[in-house]
Amino acid sequence: MTTPPISTPLPPSVEKAYYRKCIELKRRLNEVEEANDAARVRRLRLDRAILKMRLERAFLLEQLGRRMEVVEADGEGHGERERRGDRRGDGRGDGVHGVTGEGEGVGGRNGSLDQGTGVGGEEGGQGR
Repeated sequence: MTTPPISTPLPPSVEKAYYRKCIELKRRLNEVEEANDAARVRRLRLDRAILKMRLERAFLLEQLGRRMEVVEADGEGHGERERRGDRRGDGRGDGVHGVTGEGEGVGGRNGSLDQGTGVGGEEGGQGR
């Protein structure tokens, strides 16, 4: 049986070169791992933001669907002004925001979330 050949020692200059190369590779590996961790965190945040936007979109579409059902049920054959009780012609408001312009929710009179609260609650909104 033969023994495996023993590696001969490298000259000191080559040994130093390998040592420097090893240090450089370790430093580069740490940089890549840090960049990878930062990218992973950023991706998690983006995934959460996307999920939040999808939930918000579903909620808003549901609210829009409910409002469309209410509009359709309220006045088949009536004009839109009659259905929503428009006050533009009575001289009490500026014609755009009702009397004070406050408490109109997010989108004003048409398409807003419930008036008065700015959210999907019942307070100050349309009576159902």
